[in-house]
Amino acid sequence: MSGSGGTAGTGGAPNPPFSPSTLSGLVLWLDASLGVTADGANKVSAWTDRSTHQNDAAQVDASHRPSLVKETINGHSSIHFDGDVSQAYLAAPDSGSLRWGTGDFTVHVIAGYSNAAIQPTFGMLYGKFLTTAPFPGVVLWGNYQLLSNAPVVGLAGQLNSDDGTIVYAVAGLNDGHFRDYSVRRVSGQVRLAVNNGTPSTFAQTTASDVSAAGSPVYFGSNPTTPKQCLIGDIAEVIAVSGVLSDLDDAQLHSYFVQKYAL
Repeated sequence: MSGSGGTAGTGGAPNPPFSPSTLSGLVLWLDASLGVTADGANKVSAWTDRSTHQNDAAQVDASHRPSLVKETINGHSSIHFDGDVSQAYLAAPDSGSLRWGTGDFTVHVIAGYSNAAIQPTFGMLYGKFLTTAPFPGVVLWGNYQLLSNAPVVGLAGQLNSDDGTIVYAVAGLNDGHFRDYSVRRVSGQVRLAVNNGTPSTFAQTTASDVSAAGSPVYFGSNPTTPKQCLIGDIAEVIAVSGVLSDLDDAQLHSYFVQKYAL
């Protein structure tokens, strides 16, 4: 992986700026400012994967298409999902590169959401899972309701329901501000973080298989249930299969900070 931009390399020449394309194991890279197919009403039908794996996301049903919003964040575009109004979502078909087995993985989503804390809905930022218990796969939710009798919400991740849901217990994330939301598995430890801060962690005794073979990756909504509809925007999604060092992960976050002024 190349170093960060501006640092002197061999012979005093500056290293090239960091790009996610330099990450070994990059299997998904969606950027709302590039590769989005939208109609005259800015309804999105396709989102091209910038990795070499062609894991493009799409929506063939016009009634469930999200909207492209230009210059939403620091001059960059985002894709807006309107919750249960249209239950908008995009889906990337299952592929071998998106089946991560029991190994390490990293998912980052640059998003802002405003799902109301008092309602029992939570926005799906990233979801590839089987639809039968214990729902193995990788899911990253915003505005997850921590307690059934109190409007306390946070970020949540789940690899399977038998292990329970990992929660980053911070209220107020549903203020619409864009942040870097991430879920990682590193040597059996699951890490959930916001803006690469101190993560919530959970150590799996036995690493669960998160391949969810046959299931697509959903962005914005889980079409099987109206509870999981995002009210908000996604600007960028990065997924890495296999080992990603903490240094590379930190550089990826720095790339987001500089690009989006997080």
